Amino acid sequence: MPRTVFIVLLSALFIGGCGPAALAQEAPESDIESVQAAEDEMRQAILRQDIDALERLWTERFMVNAPRNVVVPNREAVLQVFRSGVAAYESYEQAIETIEVSEGVAVVMGRETVVPVGEAPHAGGTVHRRYTHVWRERDGAWRLAARHAHITEISD
Repeated sequence: MPRTVFIVLLSALFIGGCGPAALAQEAPESDIESVQAAEDEMRQAILRQDIDALERLWTERFMVNAPRNVVVPNREAVLQVFRSGVAAYESYEQAIETIEVSEGVAVVMGRETVVPVGEAPHAGGTVHRRYTHVWRERDGAWRLAARHAHITEISD
C-alpha cells in the first residue's frame, strides 16, 4: 500500500474512531496544559534559534510539510533549515484553536503570524499561516512528531 494511502487511512481511523467529543472526555486538563506549555516552549525556542531546545522537543523522525511546498523528512533536516537562517523570525505569535489528546497523541490546530528576518523568505513582511502539529507523549514528555503549515496571507 502506498505510504500516502496508508497515512490517509490511518488518519481516517483516528479521527473517525475518536471524534472531538470522545477525545475531550478522555483528555485530562493536565495533558492539555502540558501540550500548551510544549507549544509555547517550542515557539520561544524558534524565536531564540535555540537548536538544543528544538532538538529536545522534536522526535528524531520529526517531519514537516513546510510552507515552502516541500516535505522536510526528519529532525536533522529541519534543524539544518534553522541553522541556514531560512527560519529566522523577529516575532512569532500563535493562536491555538483546538487541542485534542487521546492515548499519548495530541493534535494541535491553529494559526500563527511570523515576521521573518535575514535570509528567510518574505523577510521584513508579515506571514500568516495555518498549522497542524502532532505531538507524542514519551516518557512523561511531549515531543513534536509532525507539522503541517501553509501560508494564508503575506503582507508588507
